[in-house]
Amino acid sequence: MKAQPATALNLMPSTWQSNRTNPAFFPHNSLIIGLPSMAGSFFSTAATWNDFLNDDDTQITLDDAIEVMEENNILRTNFGLETFSVGWQKNDLQWSLHHALKADAFLDYPKTLPQIIWQGNESFIGQTVNISHDLQAFSYHEIALGLGKKLIHTSMLVLK
Repeated sequence: MKAQPATALNLMPSTWQSNRTNPAFFPHNSLIIGLPSMAGSFFSTAATWNDFLNDDDTQITLDDAIEVMEENNILRTNFGLETFSVGWQKNDLQWSLHHALKADAFLDYPKTLPQIIWQGNESFIGQTVNISHDLQAFSYHEIALGLGKKLIHTSMLVLK
């Protein structure tokens, strides 16, 4: 599934969310309240849903998924939770306040790591096995305070 990319918000300057990509965009309403929302994505080079399902039935089989994995695999995910946003304007001034929680993770791992976790180490007895991985994960609070002033009817000065 793919959703609308954030860059398309520049084509909709009258929506409240377009303010995230260009702070000079501000809807014509005097008060705007953004409700809580979630967004996220997940990417994996290791396996697809079809790799988890047998041809015979709908049973999930991790052994089949491990079998089709590459020698090195990547898992990437991100998540965002907007807790609140508010914007208001009066005359030629506009203000905005926004808070969100964001998290990102990246994992680069060899096929042997899920093999040992799921299938055990019996098939690797007497061998040196690489199970090293690269894990990068971080999360943060995003807090934004914005102030804008219309200089002329078609342009705006914005501090964010």
